[in-house]
Amino acid sequence: MIPKIVHQIYDNNYKDAVDQTELFCLTNNIEYKMWSNKDIELLIIDKYPEFIDLYNICNDFIKYIILYEYGGIYINCDFIFVDNLIPYDIFDREYFFVKSNEGAIYNAIIGSKKYNNVLKIILNEIEMSIYKKEKSKYMLKRLLKTDKNILTNLVERKNEKKKVESYFLDYSSKN
Repeated sequence: MIPKIVHQIYDNNYKDAVDQTELFCLTNNIEYKMWSNKDIELLIIDKYPEFIDLYNICNDFIKYIILYEYGGIYINCDFIFVDNLIPYDIFDREYFFVKSNEGAIYNAIIGSKKYNNVLKIILNEIEMSIYKKEKSKYMLKRLLKTDKNILTNLVERKNEKKKVESYFLDYSSKN
């Protein structure tokens, strides 16, 4: 089961969206955790020191570490929160993703139980892709910012090999 906690990484550019998310959590009895840079640095130094150089370049992959270690739902701070964004029964699942209209997995909202194997595979893939293929800071940052492609490929491969169907929330327009 996914723990009833929503994680966000602090970004003061999106105060209104963050306030909406925090209010939703408060009114629905869901724990809320805003991760500061210091919180993230301590987590990485303590449990993932091999990722410290990556964090100094781009922090987009931190959501996978947070969910792997603590479980819950990660929502990007720039995501506008609306009523019924999170179906209450979503917490009964092991993990979920959101697909974009183009079919790629949208990495701004992800939920998982603690120590989920899918997240461990994602972290391993990001580490291998970065250290084996990309040496320049520019390419490394570009790869981390486009990790939805890595995520989409990994989930599709996992579903094919293990015959496991991932659960996807549908936020596509109903036009």
